[in-house]
Formats: sequence, C-alpha cells, structure tokens
Amino acid sequence: MIIRNFSFALLLVVVLQCSGYSQNYFEGRIVYTLEFKLKNSNLNPDMLKEYLGRGLTLLFKDGNYYNRFDGGIYEFQIYNKTDNRSYMKKRGSDTIYWSDCSLPGDKIQELKITGKKVTILGIECDQILVRYKEKSEVHYYNADSIPINPAWFKKFRRDDQYLVDEKQKSIDLKSEIEYEEFTAIQTAIKITREPLDENIFKLPANAILVKQE
Repeated sequence: MIIRNFSFALLLVVVLQCSGYSQNYFEGRIVYTLEFKLKNSNLNPDMLKEYLGRGLTLLFKDGNYYNRFDGGIYEFQIYNKTDNRSYMKKRGSDTIYWSDCSLPGDKIQELKITGKKVTILGIECDQILVRYKEKSEVHYYNADSIPINPAWFKKFRRDDQYLVDEKQKSIDLKSEIEYEEFTAIQTAIKITREPLDENIFKLPANAILVKQE
C-alpha cells in the first residue's frame, strides 16, 4: 500500500520510532579468530595463544554479551547491562572475578573515524581509531549491518567505552589492539543472526564472586 497522505506517513514514522520498531538491533553470535603481530622477537606466538586463546565466540542480545574463549586461561566473560558489571571466569575454577564498569579507567586521548576502510565477510567497514595514553585501538564496523543501541552502554564508563559506542553504534567485525610488545588482531569469520535465551547471560549458581580492582 502506498501512503499518499504526507502527514499520516510522518506520524507513522514517529510512532514506529517511539515504539522501537525503527531499528532491528543485532542479536545472535559472531565467531572471531585471534592473531598476534609481535614487536618483541623474544615473544613466542604460541605462548600468547596458550595464554590468551585462539579466538572467541560472542553471543549478543539487547546490550548483554557473553564471550566464550577458544583456548587460553579464561573460559568466558559476561557483561550484564542491568548491573553494569563485567565477569571473567578462569578455566578449572569456580571463582568469577567481576569489575564495576561505571568506574573510570584510561581516558581517551584521540577518537577518529575514517569511512569504508576494509571489507570483512562481504561487509564494508568503517574504521575508528581510539588512542589512550599507553595503547591504541583500531576497530572496524558497519552500523547498518550490525547495529546496536548505544544507550545500552551509556553507563559503561570504564576506559570511556560509552564514547566509542556513541560514535560506532555497532559491534566490531575486526579490532587491532596495540600493546608495547605486540598487537592483538581479532577478526570475524562467521556471523549468525538468531534469537538467544536470556539465561545465557546469567552466572552459574555455584559461582564464587570476587571483586577485581
């Protein structure tokens, strides 16, 4: 049906926006690989993979996310937007370390966006450079293909993450995080849009919680 009455069409757009149907935010899973570019010849890439893993699977729904690590010392990370906490669990342990994401961390020194830099899984991605005092990060994303609501993360003050989400409005399809001795490169290799059970983002009943400063 063609809506010929402009006033009615405009009213319909406003209603859809207010009701939340104007944007289908991403829900599902993204599989990533993890590689390392070494700056220090004394480092062993196999050692880094043993410690940090070979990749991860991200499960995302309504601002909550679950990272399941492929190898490495950590088993999973959960972020729950309701309590604004990040939870990390080591393998072979019932202890889960949590941190308060409302607390400040590193402050962003520079934030710069460049359009259409790379193509990942057939998706053209913009680039955002995030520079801190001790490290820099480059993220590649497409807000049209993998959109999120930045309002979900407005209280995520750790490392000024909320400022990045305000600009990016999307989940990374690739990221390059530069440290003093190496660069960690995380790249999406599979995207699956699917409804997820909210219980995925709940902590195990037998978890021992320890605050991490």
